[in-house]
Amino acid sequence: VPVSLTGEQLKQLAEGARYIKKALANPVNKNEIAEELKEMRGMFNKSIVAKSDIASGTVITKEHLSYKKPGNGLSPEDNSKVIGKKTTKDLKADQIITFTDIE
Repeated sequence: VPVSLTGEQLKQLAEGARYIKKALANPVNKNEIAEELKEMRGMFNKSIVAKSDIASGTVITKEHLSYKKPGNGLSPEDNSKVIGKKTTKDLKADQIITFTDIE
């Protein structure tokens, strides 16, 4: 069965073939891109923060914690590493909690 393309369809086919050839010749290095976007990703992630002022020596419970942007502190996934620990200094409301703030 004969098949024919219009001039426009042939042009689209050729452009598509060139696009595929270019994509295959320039593979994406996902690790490199992830490293380049690491700083920006932190702006959209959240960190563990003090929900309100917390006095030094307080044993942290989940009620003491909140999660806010930016994500340049401890991740909410690190909750279990923070809950049950004592604060080593006074923490202010909305302060990002770090491992140096707890023992």
